[in-house]
Amino acid sequence: MSSVVASGLRRNRSRENPTIAALDTRIQRIIQHFKQSQTWATLIAPHSTIDQIHAVLREVYWEIHCYQPWTTQAGFAMLGRIGPDELKVMRTLLLHKWDEVEHRTWALDGYKAFGGNPQQIGCESDFMSPGAFAVAAVWERLATQVEPLAYLGAEYLFEDLTSHLTRDLTAALSTRSLSKVGMRFIVDHATEDVKHSALLKRLISEVTTRKPELHAQILYAFDCFQHVYPMLLWNGSYERALRGAAEAK
Repeated sequence: MSSVVASGLRRNRSRENPTIAALDTRIQRIIQHFKQSQTWATLIAPHSTIDQIHAVLREVYWEIHCYQPWTTQAGFAMLGRIGPDELKVMRTLLLHKWDEVEHRTWALDGYKAFGGNPQQIGCESDFMSPGAFAVAAVWERLATQVEPLAYLGAEYLFEDLTSHLTRDLTAALSTRSLSKVGMRFIVDHATEDVKHSALLKRLISEVTTRKPELHAQILYAFDCFQHVYPMLLWNGSYERALRGAAEAK
């Protein structure tokens, strides 16, 4: 490596926001973990049947449909606690969260398109998995117990991870005959969440530059959320898909 290139790399690293760098390291570990899972192997394997793919994805969609109202409510509560010195950041995040509200409906549309059980719809509290319940519980606790701008860490896990995995999954499933309605949630997030991730990166950089003490709080919120998301939900979705297939025989 030339001295010029090496010098450029050092300058780039020196300018890198340490909070974003720590978050991205965590994201990459999750991606590696997921891509070693049976869930990912089933979704991308050429020998997996369309029914198998439908079964896994509809269980994932049901999880999203069940937990999202609670994470949205908790997110708004958390943002409502931001102080008057950060009104611009507060407004930006509130509008971003507002834009996410309808995604529960997208997930439900995917669930139905991939053969979901119509008897569960409208009875979400009766069919909510322990994993989805745990996600809701963590967000409700974050909403009241941590620094409100730590929200950026938990939301980053949602947005940045989704931008990576939906892009890869869209590419992996592009040759399979899957309905557009069923794939809408994944395909749209593959582009939409790239922009959302960039927005969060900018805000994290801004607030941690002004308030370096937020670094630990943002990482703490990420880590609390990561304790229950995403592997707990994805593994649970895969196991329910397997049980459903066995019961149908």
